[in-house]
Amino acid sequence: METTHNPIEAQMRNVLAELRKLRDEIRVQVHLGGMDAKKAWDELEPKLADADRMAENASEETFRSAVETLRKLKLFRSALPEKKH
Repeated sequence: METTHNPIEAQMRNVLAELRKLRDEIRVQVHLGGMDAKKAWDELEPKLADADRMAENASEETFRSAVETLRKLKLFRSALPEKKH
């Protein structure tokens, strides 16, 4: 089992895992969505890469930034139309 000396690292890994999961779900929904959703996604997606880079320097500030990105991603997902089966 991996140990960590920085308590924020474990929290950051959890936030990043959730960000990646939401990213993948949103990519599918955006692919099926309209141009407005695609444009909004193109603006939000780079923030996910930023969160990954910031995780390497897991500090309180980077953790807060990652949590804020997660909040924005959840808000974006909630604004997308529901999937139709």
